Parts: sequence; C-alpha cells; structure tokens
Amino acid sequence: MAEKTNKVNKEIKANKGSADGDQRHQWVRILQLGAVLFFFWLLLTGRFGLRMTITGLLSVVATLLFYKRFLSYFNLEPVAAQGFFRILRFSFRVILDIFASALAHMKRVVYGSPSPEMFTVTLTVKEPMLVALIANAITLTPGSMTVEVHGSELTVLAFVDGEEEVQAFRRQIHTRYEQLLTGGGSDA
Repeated sequence: MAEKTNKVNKEIKANKGSADGDQRHQWVRILQLGAVLFFFWLLLTGRFGLRMTITGLLSVVATLLFYKRFLSYFNLEPVAAQGFFRILRFSFRVILDIFASALAHMKRVVYGSPSPEMFTVTLTVKEPMLVALIANAITLTPGSMTVEVHGSELTVLAFVDGEEEVQAFRRQIHTRYEQLLTGGGSDA
C-alpha cells in the first residue's frame, strides 16, 4: 500500500513539474512577444522620450492582456512552432518587400501600367494561421491584394504584365514567404 502511495505521489509531482514547465514556457513566450511589440512601438513612433516609452509599455501590457484574455482560443501553435527568429525573418522580409514594391508601384503609376490581373497561388502550407500570414503579407504589399482564400489556395489581384510576371509572383511567394515559414531559406 505504501509503495502505491509513493508511486502516486511521484506521478503527481512529475505532472506538477511538467505543468510548471509549461507555464514558465508560456510566460517566456509572452515576454518575447512583449519585447517584440515594444521594439516595434519604438521603431514606429521614432521617439525615445520618457512619455513615449511609458505609453509604449502601457500599450504592450494592454495588448498582452487582451491577447491572454480574448485571443487564447486561436490556435497559434503553428505560428509559434515556426520559431521566434523565423517569424522575425519573415516580418523583415515582408517589410523589405513592401518598400521594394512601393517603389516599383510608383513607377507604374507615373509611367502607366497594365490593368490588374486576377490569378491563383497554391501554397504548400496547410495550417490556416500560416496561410493567413502569407495572404496578409500579399495584401500589405502595394500593387497586390489577396481577394479570397480557399484552404491553401489564394486568389490574388495584382498589377502584373503577362503570364511571365504571374509566374514570377508565384515563385516569390513560394521562395520568400513559404520557405521562410517552413524552414527553407529565402532566395532574395
């Protein structure tokens, strides 16, 4: 009887230890998210005074509380599983593409451009959160917009001139976004 009690107590302690580890891991992830949000706050405001710092910290705390309270039912594990630095690299890739596309799109506005075309891009990723990240990255980029999403197939409206540019656009989505999120590299 004493052996069974000791065995049960050991199992309870082991389960409690793993729960404590999971909780610590969750707090580390929340702190990482807070640090990234605060960094972007400072980057976007461009001011580093005391008032901006306090406002940024309060905004980050409010955002994290909202996330913890209301958004915990979203399945963010596929995104988190990609790794913090991979998501960060993806974010920087999107920012670079926004600026590069803005310059290219300004030229189109000044010199005239073809009418936008609608086409589909079939992704290899199946996780809805990763598909949403890629779809939103396309929409954020000037001159292109994700119109519809069906599973891992995106319908895109973009300023492209002919089938060659459509194929180049598809290749860029696969190499710049999908491969970055799934562990491949980025060719550009």
